[in-house]
Amino acid sequence: MPPVIWAVIQVIGVPYVYTAQTTPATMLLVLVTWAVIQATLVPYVRWLPHGMEKLKTWMVTFKVTFLGLFSAAVAFITLAVVAISVFVYRRQ
Repeated sequence: MPPVIWAVIQVIGVPYVYTAQTTPATMLLVLVTWAVIQATLVPYVRWLPHGMEKLKTWMVTFKVTFLGLFSAAVAFITLAVVAISVFVYRRQ
């Protein structure tokens, strides 16, 4: 598949995890799928035809930026869950 299709899948798939009310198993499945897509994106970018360096650069930049934002989102959600858990525990 072309890398653009993978990018579209990532942009749609990852926000779904945070907006939909899913079970932990579904969330884990989507995250694992997302990780596999990330791992397969770079090889596709490497094999683009010569003369498409701008697209290659854009795809790698997109991947790094997306990974950074995703990591920040995971860290924020983890901290929020811990804070809520501590708050609920202290109220009991």
